[in-house]
Amino acid sequence: MSAGAGLERLTRRHAIKMVPVSSCSVEECSLAVGELVGYSSVKSASRMNSAVVIFLDSVDKVNRVVESGVVIQGTFTPVLSLVNPAKKIIISNVPPFIQNEVLEKELADDTGSFVSPIRLVPLSCKSPHLKHVVSFRRQVLMILNNGEEELNLAFQVQGGQL
Repeated sequence: MSAGAGLERLTRRHAIKMVPVSSCSVEECSLAVGELVGYSSVKSASRMNSAVVIFLDSVDKVNRVVESGVVIQGTFTPVLSLVNPAKKIIISNVPPFIQNEVLEKELADDTGSFVSPIRLVPLSCKSPHLKHVVSFRRQVLMILNNGEEELNLAFQVQGGQL
């Protein structure tokens, strides 16, 4: 069997990405991943900027490595999926006195899990005197429980509807 056999069926979902210590080679990263899922499951690997990207033979193995991470040169190295399942959620009509913690509590209950902190969205004024002004919108990256592409919901906080 040739070294490239079966590579044409791989997709971005078959890939993991990690940023190991700077002195670490692509081979060391591949060996650490191979220890977890079997060396023959590692199909392609390369350095991309400061990260190492490795393609595996199954999406299940990608998920396993992402959940566990790897140890390289005695250092735990987190592993990310090359495909980000997180969705950018825009929260509108939120006055500035509503704290992010309140929104997090409302969203986390049945909606999904957070991948980033909630951030204020700037108003994007052209005037340099108003560059600091934020809008009534916030954004966050979340992995949604239901796997839907869109999230459309409304909830009330402290008597005011959002």
